[in-house]
Amino acid sequence: FMKKTQEEENEEDFRSAWDSILAKNREVTAGSFTPAGMARRNIYRAGMHDREMFTVLVKYMLQTLPAVFSRSYDDVVVFKTLRGLKQMAMIADYFDMSNVVNEIIDALLAQGRDYVINVITQDHSSAAKHDAMHGMSTQGSSSRSLSSIATDDGDGETDDGETTTYENDENIEQQIPYSLLSSGKGYTEIDFTGAAHHRGLLALDTGFLLVRRYARKVISAWPIFIECLCAMRDARALPPGLSELDDFADSNGNVLPLSPYAKVSQKRLDDYYTIRSDPEKNKLNPAYQGGLEKEASWFSKLWKGSSSTRNVVKSHDEYDADNLSVLDRRPRGPARNAVSEATRALLAVAEAANVEKIVQMGSTKLPVAEQTIRSLLDVVDDYPYDDDPVAEQHAIFSLELAARALLSNRDRAVEIFPVFLSKFESVLGKISEKSIPSPFVIERIVVTILRCSIHLYDVEELRPNLRVSLHLLVMSIPRSFIRDVADRMACGLAIILRASFPFFESHNEWTFMGDTLDTLANFGSARVFVFDGIASTVECAVPQGNEDVDESDEPPPLQYPLTKEACGALSRILIRFVLGFYQSDFSLCVPASVCLEKLYRHMNSLVLDEMAEAAAKEGKKMVITENDRRTKVPNKDYWQNVGVALYSVCRSPDPEISRHGYEICNRVILRAPLREIPCDKWMAILYLMVNKQPPAAADLSRANTFVLLGNTLMRVLPFLSKRQRKEDDDEDDDLVEGEDLSDLVRQTAALAGENLRMGRRGGVSPLFEKTLQTVTYLSNHMVTDDWKGDIAFGEWASETLLAELEKVGAAGGATKNKEATK
Repeated sequence: FMKKTQEEENEEDFRSAWDSILAKNREVTAGSFTPAGMARRNIYRAGMHDREMFTVLVKYMLQTLPAVFSRSYDDVVVFKTLRGLKQMAMIADYFDMSNVVNEIIDALLAQGRDYVINVITQDHSSAAKHDAMHGMSTQGSSSRSLSSIATDDGDGETDDGETTTYENDENIEQQIPYSLLSSGKGYTEIDFTGAAHHRGLLALDTGFLLVRRYARKVISAWPIFIECLCAMRDARALPPGLSELDDFADSNGNVLPLSPYAKVSQKRLDDYYTIRSDPEKNKLNPAYQGGLEKEASWFSKLWKGSSSTRNVVKSHDEYDADNLSVLDRRPRGPARNAVSEATRALLAVAEAANVEKIVQMGSTKLPVAEQTIRSLLDVVDDYPYDDDPVAEQHAIFSLELAARALLSNRDRAVEIFPVFLSKFESVLGKISEKSIPSPFVIERIVVTILRCSIHLYDVEELRPNLRVSLHLLVMSIPRSFIRDVADRMACGLAIILRASFPFFESHNEWTFMGDTLDTLANFGSARVFVFDGIASTVECAVPQGNEDVDESDEPPPLQYPLTKEACGALSRILIRFVLGFYQSDFSLCVPASVCLEKLYRHMNSLVLDEMAEAAAKEGKKMVITENDRRTKVPNKDYWQNVGVALYSVCRSPDPEISRHGYEICNRVILRAPLREIPCDKWMAILYLMVNKQPPAAADLSRANTFVLLGNTLMRVLPFLSKRQRKEDDDEDDDLVEGEDLSDLVRQTAALAGENLRMGRRGGVSPLFEKTLQTVTYLSNHMVTDDWKGDIAFGEWASETLLAELEKVGAAGGATKNKEATK
């Protein structure tokens, strides 16, 4: 045989190797895949390679799945695509890819927001048709049905320039797929019908679910979440506890009525959506054409810095707030008595997602809580919003959410509140007496400042900034504006006074509080709140003494008693309440007089304690009894001011009020030690009683004032008669001019004669009887041994008074008294 060449050997080796490969290939078993059920049961930890694979795929899935979701008209495809996005978020959370979670949420909530806007537009269109048909039913009608919405911003145009087609069959209402929603857990069967038509609703439901589940990772998607809440508030599709702006209430728990500014702001928002709901009717409106152009979403402007206008509706000044009827405090919808099916579905989504709790989590658990609050407050940089009613309402709601976030973060309030303060200073610096743009925003700033002071004034480090914010209100807001929000300001300040008065440390704080409450009391809507705040504070911080207690029974000490500065500031306002200084309003004079008496006692007690402390420092001992605290008058001017005010209650035409005033004057005026009150102040009080009398028709009140005058003369006149000035007396001495004292007696006699003549008409009236008894007793007392005054003066005064009795035939006892009344 011929020897094989090298090439032949190599070829033979290759054939052998290839045959071996083919043989091994025939031995490989057929491929198999793990069943889905078994895969779900076998849980294993994904590794680095799985994360890298997901990272590569997710980039393309985020482009594909949202597009399929927004464009498909197959109900099942839409639902499965949505489920795929939810699973992507779950995987991204597992791999700690927060940016992917935020992108998914952002894509879903963007479609959900547009769906809500179209619900609002459709509801307003239905309401407009209802009004046009004079009350005829338009159930199921709409100008355009809620067809699939991709990135429609309200004008039917998508991001890629394509135009979305809307169905115009007004007689067909697409079924809402409740079984596919989070709130539809009670459904036994899943029905995909309507998933494509209401894809925005499903996207919103899923987006809220993801926000709640991955709240700690939500950062860049937070603005779009707030946008959705704002839009749902416009649609009246939020739970009342979240959608309603926190406001003040009266003592009965009734929330204060909407202000004129709130009514106008809501009406402008309604008008905007009404115009938007009928583009054919308003397409020739230049404002409409300019205002409804496609624009960036409102809240995104806070992060991107863009701006736009919605100059569609009238300005604030063109509305007559007094003629606006607002039946609901929540943002008004087009048909408050008949909420649409889509609105009810939105409300169910919000309640199932517990969005109110999400907002609270956002303020306390998000890693960028402070940044979120700052972003919410950045809206004020675009103030004013006269040309954009939607931005105005959304800004107000964002301010509300920021305030709630601040109040739920007390531990960080010292860092966050200065951000609020700087924003408020910027806004309030743009208003003037003649121009207050977007007044409802200013009103909400006022309410926010008051709420912060109510809840945070006990934080010592924050107190200076809170005082600055309160001063900012009084110094920056014109009086004409205060008139319309006086009730809210007074209610807020009253709560601050009652809850935080122990923290008022300086005289300036009490001066500011007193001056502000005094200003607000001039407005009828605020007056009762001012008084309630003062009265509750007095009840809490002033000892509740009893006139008949034994001296050995000392009242229990108070934890936070009012200071002298507090008594002075509050007494000034109470005196004005008693005098009817505020628009001649005497409706609160009786309760005000009760509080004033308590403050008067407490003020005297504080001054006496100071005097005792001063004496102790000098090595002297000053004993103060409970009787001293009730009777001594360390501050004479204060006693006179209180006495003048209380006497005005006694001379009220109302018999019951007059009787109350008579009793309280007896306790305050008549129990004052004679020698502690200067003569000129006694004379001033007596001249006041003589010259200020109730009307002639007020028989009982006039009798009360004359009896009070007689009792005061009985006690004071002996002392004054011995203090008459003589020629050689020093002018600085505490004396009374003899002529003034004589004139006082003559005027008293003249008043007695007038009362006797008026009181005997038609019978013996209480006025006649009381005057007769008082004059008789007083004149007899002046000529008895019990008279401790100047004898000559007493005889003259007695004759002067008896002369008036003789004029009416009443000086001879009971017999002549009867003849005088015939």
